Amino acid sequence: MGSIVRGRTVVKEIEISKRPDVVYRALTLPALLNRWFTHGSKVDLRVGGGYENLDGDRGTFIEITPNSRLRFTWDNPNIGAGSVVEVLLARSEKGTILTLVHSGFRRKEDFDHYASKESGWNWALQNLKALLEGRRLTSYEKWLAKTR
Repeated sequence: MGSIVRGRTVVKEIEISKRPDVVYRALTLPALLNRWFTHGSKVDLRVGGGYENLDGDRGTFIEITPNSRLRFTWDNPNIGAGSVVEVLLARSEKGTILTLVHSGFRRKEDFDHYASKESGWNWALQNLKALLEGRRLTSYEKWLAKTR
């Protein structure tokens, strides 16, 4: 998995050995989100529709192109509120390249967190890959302990 930092924009990229439509479902279906990312997911998958979970993440979908692009606000009041996340899915020889672009950080400390190696996005994308490729998932806490 790679990370690039430009200004106050963080770009994360990972290759997953599944087709884009399979990856897209794991990004948008609450039952799958609850396995690799969070718990208590609710998703209204339409432009203007919202998402939320019991971790405090919530926002509104700005753009949706099935199987290739999701763009949504990131309105977790504890970290990164008011920022925007874009997820791009591109077919690759091995499956899908997922590119996550997180931008518009209002606070430097939020940007610093998401740009760091301890970013929750790093854990989440590795967990997504593990789920779809049939490998063991790990909690954020266990992953973080190994990362430090």
